[in-house]
Amino acid sequence: MQRSHRGHLTRRAFLRTLALGAGASVLAACAPAAAPSPTSAPSKPADASKSADAAKPAAPPAATAAPAAKAVAKVDQLTVVINASPWMGGFKAMADEYTKRSGVKMQLAAFPFDEVFPKERNAAVNKTNEFDLFTLGESWVAFFFAGGFVRPIKELAPDFKFDDAVIQYNNLARWNAEKRYFTNDGELLGVPQAGIHQLLFYRGDKYKEAGLQPPTTWDDVENAAKALHKPDQPFFGYVNRGAKGDAIAWDWLAHFEGRTQGETGLFKSPPDDWTPTFNNDIGLQALERYIQLAKYAPPNVGDINQADQINLMGGDKALQTVAAASARSAMDDDKQSAVPGKVDFAVVPKPANGRHAAMSGSFVLAIPKHLPQERQEAGWEFMQWAMTLDAQVEFLKGGGVPVRTDAYTSSVASEPKFRFSKAMAESAQYTHPFFRIPEGPQIRDQLGLRLNQALVGQMQPKEALATAEQEIVKILKEANYKVG
Repeated sequence: MQRSHRGHLTRRAFLRTLALGAGASVLAACAPAAAPSPTSAPSKPADASKSADAAKPAAPPAATAAPAAKAVAKVDQLTVVINASPWMGGFKAMADEYTKRSGVKMQLAAFPFDEVFPKERNAAVNKTNEFDLFTLGESWVAFFFAGGFVRPIKELAPDFKFDDAVIQYNNLARWNAEKRYFTNDGELLGVPQAGIHQLLFYRGDKYKEAGLQPPTTWDDVENAAKALHKPDQPFFGYVNRGAKGDAIAWDWLAHFEGRTQGETGLFKSPPDDWTPTFNNDIGLQALERYIQLAKYAPPNVGDINQADQINLMGGDKALQTVAAASARSAMDDDKQSAVPGKVDFAVVPKPANGRHAAMSGSFVLAIPKHLPQERQEAGWEFMQWAMTLDAQVEFLKGGGVPVRTDAYTSSVASEPKFRFSKAMAESAQYTHPFFRIPEGPQIRDQLGLRLNQALVGQMQPKEALATAEQEIVKILKEANYKVG
C-alpha cells in the first residue's frame, strides 16, 4: 500500500532535479517586492515525496508569457486571501507584475495567520464570492480538499501536468478521497504556492567571534546559548516559539520527529492507523529539551510567536532560533533589521543520537468551487503563470520561498542575500508533513495548548502529553479514523 507521507525528497534526488531544472527553458515572468512582518506562519519547507515526488510531473500547459486573453477578458479583478506573512511581499510584487501583463487587477486580502483559515472556511461553506483564490496552509488544506470546496484542476485543464522542476511537497496538492489522505495518485486540487519549512537562524558573526562552529546538534545550540546568553543586555541565547496552537506545536515537532525512527512519528501509520505515538519517552525527552532551551529565551516565552522571533533576531537581541524559511527576508531588510548580513542559516539541528527533522509548512493555491466559471478560469490563468521559473525567481527576490528547484540554482540564488538557499537544499531530505487531515487544525490547537502549558509551568510535561493524547484520540474517533 502506498504511503506518500513517508516519501521525502532525498538530497541526491533534490540535486538531480536541480540539474534538470537548471536546463529547463524559462517560462513566463513576474516580480515580487519586500515582505511585511508576520504574525505566525507555519511555515511551514520543502519536502517532496519519495525520490521523484518533488520533481514529478512534466510541462505545464502553455503557461508562458501573458495569460490567455479569452480567460481573463471577462474578469477585471481577482482577490486572493492571504496571510500577512514574510513571503507576502513576494506574492504582492508577483501579483503586481501579473496586472501589468494581463490587465487583471490583483487584490490581496491579507489577514493575520490565525484568521485566514476561518475566513476561507466561511467563504467556502457560505459560498460567498469575496475571494477568487485561496492560499491554503498545510494544516488546513485537507479540510478544503475533503469537503469538496475547491475546483479540481482537471475540470479546468484536463491535460495539465507539472513541469519537472515544480516541487510537490509530499503530494500536498493531490487528495485521495478514498484514503482521506495525500497520495501520488490523488486528484490534483491546487498548485504549490510557497515552499516553506523550518531552518535554524543563527548569528554567524557571534559564533565566529566565540570560536564556535556552525551548529549541527541541539547540544551545539545549547552550548552556544549558554556561552553567549546575556539577558541583562538583553541578548538571549535561544528563542523558542512558545505561543499556543500552531506556533509551539510546529516548533516542538522538530525536536520530537528528530528522535523518532519512522518518517512521521506523531501517528502510528497514516492513513491506515492514526493512533498517536507521542505520549512516551521520546515525546517526553523532546518536551523536556524544549523546556530546557527556554532557559535562554526571553521571559515571556509562552507568548512568543513568529513576529517576535523576527524582531528579536533582526533587532540584535537573540543568538538563534528555528523559524520558517520565509522569515529570512526580514534578516537583511534595512528597514526591519539591525543586523543585515549577520544572520546565517542551517539545517534544523538534530539530537545527539537522532536525526535532522524540519517541519513543513507549505501553502497551496486553490480555486473556490462555488465561483462563476469565468472567475475560476481567470484564477487558473494566474495559477499557471505563478509557477513559471521567472515568476518564482522574482518571488525569491521579493522575499518568497520558491516552489521550483531551478529557482534555487538560478544566478539570483547565489547572491549573498539569498544564502538561505543552500540550507534549503540541504534540508530537503529531512522535511516532515504537518497535520494533513481535515481535523488538523483541531489537533494542532489541542497539542499546542498542552505544550504551551508545560512550557510555562502550568502542567507537568508528562501530564501535558497524556492530556493531549486523550483529547486528540477523542477528535480522531469522533471523525471515524482508525485508532488502535
